[in-house]
Amino acid sequence: MQENREFFRFTDETLQSSLIKAISDSDVVIEVLDDGTVAYPPAHSIENFIDDIVCSVFNKGWYRTEISNQKLLGRYKRLKKHNGTRVIEEIRNGKTYVVQKTYEKIYRNAGIPTHGSFILADVDLDPAQVTALLRITPTFACKKDEPFLRPYSKRRKDAPIRLSHTGWWEVCSLPHVESNDIMIHLEWLTNLLGTLTLELKQFSQNLNTDDCRVLQISIVEPSRYSGISLPSSMLTKLVNLTDRIDISFWPDDFI
Repeated sequence: MQENREFFRFTDETLQSSLIKAISDSDVVIEVLDDGTVAYPPAHSIENFIDDIVCSVFNKGWYRTEISNQKLLGRYKRLKKHNGTRVIEEIRNGKTYVVQKTYEKIYRNAGIPTHGSFILADVDLDPAQVTALLRITPTFACKKDEPFLRPYSKRRKDAPIRLSHTGWWEVCSLPHVESNDIMIHLEWLTNLLGTLTLELKQFSQNLNTDDCRVLQISIVEPSRYSGISLPSSMLTKLVNLTDRIDISFWPDDFI
């Protein structure tokens, strides 16, 4: 009967080699199996060596998550590759864990977290006029028939570029705010635009669209059953600022 041992391996060969070297330079006794897995008695914990390796990659904070669903693991790894961010995968006694930066606890859908966007859209809208009026640099702007490439959308990088059917001016709470709490995003937007409600209303009256002032609220939640509650003070601010509010709920697919 095999003695009671624990097993650990980074799937990244470079990290695993660094781990083995660090342990070899100490007095901890381990066995390295043919596939590079480290086998050791439970009494000889190697957790501090593992953490040192992880800290060398994520030196500003990180956390571990166990993933038992291989389909979910594959989706996570594809998303990380798509975003160009590092994946650390660990195999511990037959169970798979991933390590990620602490900030990634922010819920995301296709890499995009909770946010709010204020948009002015109309066929005749000239975004340069809006920028001059508000003296605010937009997150994204385009004229009618120009490429529509919003930076915080789930458009695939290989998708055909479409032309905008309206003029568009938008300011988004990303990347200025990073929070799962939509109220913090809305506070940022209303603080930015709250003193300009009269200018925005007068400007929109000269356009063709009845609801050209649109607030898009995008909320990413870890649960399929979601909802929001907005206090009357915030509702008053939004009513004065917008003609229409669109609210979307996205499922968290970021582990």
